[in-house]
Amino acid sequence: MAAAVSSAGGPSQSDLAMRRPLHVLVTWFLVYFIHALCAIYFLAAGMLYSFLPSTYLVYYFESNALTVPTRFFHRIAAGHFIIAALHILGLLFPVFQAAAPTAKSIYHSLRRTVCVCDRGRVAPEGFESFRRSLTSFKTATQRALWAPRAVHRVLFSRHGLFGVESRHFEVIFLSREVIETLLQTYQAYRMSCKLPRVWLNRSFVALLVLNAWTTPLLHMLLPHNTVLKRMLCILADILLDFASTVGVSTFLALPYVRIYDPALHSFPNLLIYTDRWLIQWINETQIVLFSSWSDAGSRLVFSLSLLGCLQDVKDLLETKRATASKDVAVVPQHRTSVASSFHQSKRKGCRRLIYFMMMAHGCVVLAAHLHAELKPRPPSCVLELRPWFVKRPGCSFVELSCHPKNPDRLELGRADEIAAVLREIDRTGLEHFTLRHCQAVEMPPLLQTLPWLIGAKIYNSSIVSWPSDAAFDADRHRHLRLFYGIRVTLPNETLPDGLMSPRFPPLLLDIELVFTNLARLPDHLDAIWPTAMTLYFEFGRLDHVPPVLYRLQPYMLVLSGNPLPAVPAELIMLRGLDTLVVRHLNTSGLPSDGVNATENTLTWFFFDYSDVPVFPDWMDAAFISTRLVSGGCTPACERLLADGVPADRPWLAGIDCVTCGLDTTVFYPVAVDERAEEEDSAW
Repeated sequence: MAAAVSSAGGPSQSDLAMRRPLHVLVTWFLVYFIHALCAIYFLAAGMLYSFLPSTYLVYYFESNALTVPTRFFHRIAAGHFIIAALHILGLLFPVFQAAAPTAKSIYHSLRRTVCVCDRGRVAPEGFESFRRSLTSFKTATQRALWAPRAVHRVLFSRHGLFGVESRHFEVIFLSREVIETLLQTYQAYRMSCKLPRVWLNRSFVALLVLNAWTTPLLHMLLPHNTVLKRMLCILADILLDFASTVGVSTFLALPYVRIYDPALHSFPNLLIYTDRWLIQWINETQIVLFSSWSDAGSRLVFSLSLLGCLQDVKDLLETKRATASKDVAVVPQHRTSVASSFHQSKRKGCRRLIYFMMMAHGCVVLAAHLHAELKPRPPSCVLELRPWFVKRPGCSFVELSCHPKNPDRLELGRADEIAAVLREIDRTGLEHFTLRHCQAVEMPPLLQTLPWLIGAKIYNSSIVSWPSDAAFDADRHRHLRLFYGIRVTLPNETLPDGLMSPRFPPLLLDIELVFTNLARLPDHLDAIWPTAMTLYFEFGRLDHVPPVLYRLQPYMLVLSGNPLPAVPAELIMLRGLDTLVVRHLNTSGLPSDGVNATENTLTWFFFDYSDVPVFPDWMDAAFISTRLVSGGCTPACERLLADGVPADRPWLAGIDCVTCGLDTTVFYPVAVDERAEEEDSAW
């Protein structure tokens, strides 16, 4: 892309290679095909950003800090629509260009008709007004378009500053190439840390290395073939920009679009509770959507670069007779002074240095990727990652199991066994771990060396020791958001010290303990745990509602299956409580009074499978009409279905008496953790 392309006699045959009909036809088709794909993609992405704020997925985006603040999604959607419009204009520009001569001919015909009729004095006043309107419209249009045309001519025309035949094209293109390569390298690094899809990482790294090597290699192999050289450089840039902007996001997003449930305004509940699916979705969401403003800025650079490169290709493909007999030189050759030759030599040396650095950069990227790929598979890893520049193998989800059929099984789940596995992986990349079927779980202090941990689960196990030096800590677990204990035996029938650190993680707002021996909660728990939590104490041994729960003021509370003698009115009226689940209780019924619908904050109320003989009087129209109330499989609902809705209480028809739980009496979807091949492991 350097100096003069040809002699004064005109471009050489090699310079006209890309002007052969077959090359022109194929390249034009590719350019407009990419325009069409980009227009579809940006329209779809804009619609997606407009749609997402109306779904429950926003809760996961905000609580897990997966994206930029969702309040900006509509503005981001507008930006996508603008870029889509630019691609549509690129598609329609040939139509406008072809219609321009016809429009000009019609305009001049109308003007001649007006002048002839005016001279013949046929309705002179009407035609004079029409002629003035045409003239003023033309003048106003020319004035309105003068500034945009001037800017386009100076900056974006073929010979403009950023044009494909600008004398500064090589410097500008090379600068843009360096900036994009650095940004795309960071994107490839993020993908290596987030995506377990091997083929996608390999493909993107291959494109990145190819793009880094293309410009230097073409300058070595085609030193005098400027048109072909520029065309190939730009096409390589288009390929990588398209992959960065459209390809990766599309491949990752389409599977989630197919499984989205419009009725739930979210994904199916079973998927969200599936560990592997959840962690993979969390990571891939940060690649599909804008995870930060810097991420948004880099993708904007790729999008605008893609538009500019497509325009450059169209400019190179322009077949004008005038260019066939003229130089296509970017930088005219001047035989001037020795100083000018010195500066030319200095610029050439700088270019060679940049080309060498680009080649070296491609080698470094390739070496980093190969080094990550050649690491051995981590033990007990479910979602294997291949992050760059780390010593140990990467893994985002580790599943430790004491089941006899597990190839990497532990013996009992002791601290030294767990620590040995954690030492084999890159702990800075671990986001979720699960312990299954272990009879003597001891949490190791090494648990506090997992800075990016998002969630943890213990299933069908007995916790023997979880000391404070292995506790979840605010300083060491800043990203921790959920802990599940399913079919777990707790020490002393209460919470272990590991869940009661004085420096409790502020984002750990979801704790679910199901089928446990939990019989009591510490009285000082409200001084440790934050408010507005999601708490499942389901099928435990609580024989009363602990007073500390009132002080915790949870957002969602599940007390199903506990031996509670009654459901206090104070619990139903607990301020800030959005969802209350008291299924499968052998109570004497719901409280007869003490509930005020106007002051109640509940949105969801589940008491199905409980021994509720009648609906209390406070369950009036004001209460039922603004809430989802589910009471299936209760004596009260069975009587309502058998006898019909009482005439004096027609609002009772709003109670869901048909659905008995989602799939089971357990609110937590236990089915996601049960496996047929492990049924014989229950103990």
